[in-house]
Amino acid sequence: MQIIGGGNFKLLRFYLFISSIFIALLAFVFILFCFINFYYYQMYQTNIDTFIFALKDDETTAVLGIIFNDYPVLFLTFIALCFTIFCVGWNLKLSKLHTTIHLRFRIALLFVFIFLLFYALALRGPFRHITMNVENYKFSKIESFNRLVLNPLMSFAFAHKMYKKESLDIARADEKEGEALQENLFPLFETSPKNPIAESQKPHIMINLMESFGGQMLMFNNENFNLLGALKEHFKSDFVFERFLPFANGTAPSLSFLFLNSPKTLSKSQYKKHYLPLSPIEIYKKQGYKVLFLTSGNRAWFGMGDFMQAQGVDVLIDEIIMSEEYAEANKTRNSYGILDEFMYQKAFELLNNAKEPLLILALSTSNHPPFPNVYESIAKDKIPNEILQRFPKNAYTILNTYIYANNEFGKFLSNIKESALKDRVIIAATGDHRVRDMQSDFNTEQALSYAVPFYLYVPKTYQHNLYYDKNRVGSHKDIFPTLYALSLDEVEYLNMGGRNLLGEIKNPKYEFGYNEAIWIDAEGIYSANLGFHYKNPQSLLNAES
Repeated sequence: MQIIGGGNFKLLRFYLFISSIFIALLAFVFILFCFINFYYYQMYQTNIDTFIFALKDDETTAVLGIIFNDYPVLFLTFIALCFTIFCVGWNLKLSKLHTTIHLRFRIALLFVFIFLLFYALALRGPFRHITMNVENYKFSKIESFNRLVLNPLMSFAFAHKMYKKESLDIARADEKEGEALQENLFPLFETSPKNPIAESQKPHIMINLMESFGGQMLMFNNENFNLLGALKEHFKSDFVFERFLPFANGTAPSLSFLFLNSPKTLSKSQYKKHYLPLSPIEIYKKQGYKVLFLTSGNRAWFGMGDFMQAQGVDVLIDEIIMSEEYAEANKTRNSYGILDEFMYQKAFELLNNAKEPLLILALSTSNHPPFPNVYESIAKDKIPNEILQRFPKNAYTILNTYIYANNEFGKFLSNIKESALKDRVIIAATGDHRVRDMQSDFNTEQALSYAVPFYLYVPKTYQHNLYYDKNRVGSHKDIFPTLYALSLDEVEYLNMGGRNLLGEIKNPKYEFGYNEAIWIDAEGIYSANLGFHYKNPQSLLNAES
């Protein structure tokens, strides 16, 4: 008895046509997303998330160029097509067995629906729990196991849902909810301490958001293997916090939070011309500062230049302006900007020629693919195997660019300290996110894999009533409260949960750091519903369970 009953040949042909298209589509999409998820995890140490949509929000042509240059896109597409042909072939081959299968078409169809039902139930998870979703899929202390739970399409679906949600209108804050949050968390407004020195002589402020200045890499930094270059000596002599987290794991959201107090990246949204009150820009402008946005990239990136102007930034200086001023700069240009050394050259000139106090918001770009050609910082045969094992590709290029970026910043700091500016400028620096493409051991690096350092140079003149504990935990939320305390006198500011990292600990409740993927405090590390003790109180390594 034939599977379609009655020998209906037309029905069989229709079934074969429809099923082959359906199977071809699913097979191609499934295998392609498996490849995407594999390389996405390799780079970001996470499943597909909302950052994937930077492909359309960022410089799309540049990003696609990097993808085609760094990954075997054509080969993977060929593999996906071969897999698709294989699946369709098996469907056609199995359909030929219809003359020997003693099941009617309706019975076979029933079995298909039963299989799909069980598959849907398996995706849902046990009935004693809520439906599996992006917030509760973790079940193991071994992070690599957790990453296997969500298949690539589920991860993409969750990411797209979250991306659309973030793109919708932002609801007005409820005043009663705000009051309740303040009672349970922290007050929304704080006042910087009295600082008569800063009031009488306002220092210049520069905060440098450094591309991919990840703290995990510094685990391998030592006397015999210098990953900091000229920055090494400044790390020894100035204030540095290494148990520190960025707000996000992408440049744009970390920049928006740090410079603008905005947890959402609004520069390409319907709010791109909306003025954000109580930002650090407004705080310093009201104190008589001139505010500059300086980047070795392009002001058009993420629409950030226009957005900064809407926030009151007085001057924007990017690769275009610097390429006109410095003849050599244009020769170093790639799809993401010019070399960082020209940005630091410009920063020194701006500070040296300033007639009024400056706040410079800087963004470096050199340590970003496509990695520029920089001087060789370390020979290939000098790279330890333990580092090479962390990078599936481009280890030599990534390391040299990382060292180059640090070295140029270190040279800039040396120039400052050897000039008349040494007593008149406070300089802060941190990373925007982890070192991409660097693999992690999530048994011991739950927090370290996301960490970035926070460096701070403070002239002796402004070191007033300081308390320094290099092992203190923190995150991007703490940077401007620290700068406010050092450079302003009793100024009210919007509190994002931060505190002065060079001030005494007044309330242990506020001694924490947060990132969109991880949370840390003095006791340990928290990821979703899992907690980890530290291996020791001097690092972010967690004790193995």
